[in-house]
Amino acid sequence: MIEAKLLKELIINAGYTVDASTMMQLIWQRDDPYSRNSLHGFIHKLRHYLWHDPSISILNQRGIGYMLAVKSR
Repeated sequence: MIEAKLLKELIINAGYTVDASTMMQLIWQRDDPYSRNSLHGFIHKLRHYLWHDPSISILNQRGIGYMLAVKSR
């Protein structure tokens, strides 16, 4: 499942930005505009899955990638 692979990569690097190109290479073995649009869609799905826990968020580092942020409770 693509969402699981992306979430795993974000968890491993929690608190740090994961480059979008790295994520696209992990999933599709390429970095192109189509893959980038797909990546955004899958990140949107992950955010939807995690919305009920306000201590977890996926932040967009515009033009770079994504970061999993976890607030202490």
